[in-house]
Amino acid sequence: MKECIYDPKGYFILKGTEKVVLIHEQMAKNRIFVEFDSKTKTLFSSVQSKNFETISKTNIIVKDGKLYVKANSFTEPIPIFIMLKALGVESEYDIIQLIGTESYIIDCLSLCLQDIAHNKVYSQDLALKYLSTKIRASSYESNRNKNPIEDARDIISTVMLAHVPCKKFEYFPKAVYLSLMVRKLLEAIKDPSKQDDKDYYGNKRLECAGKLIGLLFEDKFKTFNSDLKKQIDKDLTRNKFNL
Repeated sequence: MKECIYDPKGYFILKGTEKVVLIHEQMAKNRIFVEFDSKTKTLFSSVQSKNFETISKTNIIVKDGKLYVKANSFTEPIPIFIMLKALGVESEYDIIQLIGTESYIIDCLSLCLQDIAHNKVYSQDLALKYLSTKIRASSYESNRNKNPIEDARDIISTVMLAHVPCKKFEYFPKAVYLSLMVRKLLEAIKDPSKQDDKDYYGNKRLECAGKLIGLLFEDKFKTFNSDLKKQIDKDLTRNKFNL
């Protein structure tokens, strides 16, 4: 092709302009991090979950000495005990066993028991009913044939902690993972040295050209499918085709 042998290549020419795909530095997905919130001056644990079809973020925060689960699918933070009851761990004793039985952990969790009594949530069904009242309308496309409780079940199955597998509404793996997030947060509160360093390279991942172009294709393909569906629905509504 008579190209210069000293040309490093690795770029595209689009409309006469050189375009280069740069490596992106991202925080690792599906990994628990304990960080410091400069606004509230408190620590929180978070995980950005990602699987082949869903990306979501779940935080464990401290508010007024109590622990809450913060997720974009809900309008407000959910008390940790209520969330774990919704995940099928109905006994307070079992919840504490999952998180930890050390005295400082029990002391931190004891205040959270007030949320159960205040909201009168004592079972999984009542917890799911509570979650159904906190669903953010814009974050989840509800099926009209379902009731809000079923929507809440679907959200904690497929959206919250999306990378943790959940088959046939078996939530226990998610309950264990959420309990681990709580434990790591409480350990970091007791010992600040256990806080994660966001600048540590072991907590980061490099997204190279192949993955980035794959993501770009995936976004464009989803947009194409969505536009195609809208156009087909529009044509069928007009009865353009003799079906």
